[in-house]
Amino acid sequence: MLTAEKLVERLLAACIAKQEQILPCTEDDLRDVARHAPGPLPVAYLDFLYAVGRGAGWFLQDVDIYYPKMLNLNEQARDILDNWEKGRLELPADGFVFSMRNGEQFMFFRANEQSDNPDVYHYFEGRGRFRQVGPFWSFLESELREAEGLS
Repeated sequence: MLTAEKLVERLLAACIAKQEQILPCTEDDLRDVARHAPGPLPVAYLDFLYAVGRGAGWFLQDVDIYYPKMLNLNEQARDILDNWEKGRLELPADGFVFSMRNGEQFMFFRANEQSDNPDVYHYFEGRGRFRQVGPFWSFLESELREAEGLS
């Protein structure tokens, strides 16, 4: 299973990021993220933020996943759902949107202390449902493999 340490090692080995481009979140950043969360943040996500929470070269550079851009994604996701689903689909009360691409799709997990490596759910505008992607680290592994194939 991917870990924060392995993520950084692979980003560097594949030249996706240089050492100076690996930007971890600070303790103040993490407190800020926690204030925006609807519940306790899972260990896997905190590990990600500790490792690369402010950026990692060109890894996921086309996604609002890094601090501070990801702070207000829950509100943006609710607006997307209101616009496209008209009340037929709502973000769970404990849903934490950690990633958004192009304002048309987003990823979230449940911030409810049920798992250290929670399942990730994906929404694409107009599809009328959330699709379960798999655990947080599996989602990142998939994104990393794709990036490694491009390097």
